[in-house]
Amino acid sequence: ADADGNTEVVACGSLDLAAVGADGFNGEMPLQADGMLPGGVLLLKAKVGDEYPAGQDSEFVVRVNNAQRESLGLEVDSIDPDKLFVNNVKKGVILDKYDGGEPQNTVEAGQFITAV
Repeated sequence: ADADGNTEVVACGSLDLAAVGADGFNGEMPLQADGMLPGGVLLLKAKVGDEYPAGQDSEFVVRVNNAQRESLGLEVDSIDPDKLFVNNVKKGVILDKYDGGEPQNTVEAGQFITAV
């Protein structure tokens, strides 16, 4: 229940570590609502035993050489004066070239841009 006592379920997810034989989980668990993926995730750490598994680094740097001032293909929310929230990343634009060959360094919806 929330602070007002409401018990309405907005989304849910499940993680069965025993079924997959995992020693733990550290990452994003997709949430579902009415059997559909609403696009939300839960950042979750779960352990079996004494240690949590290592997680993906929470920060990374993307350097973009954009001398032609092409669109980066980012749709952002700038309501927070200290960071930008990435709402959407369009495919096939200049930003696609700048993951440094590391897929975990790809800018995706749901992330924050903290410095430019």
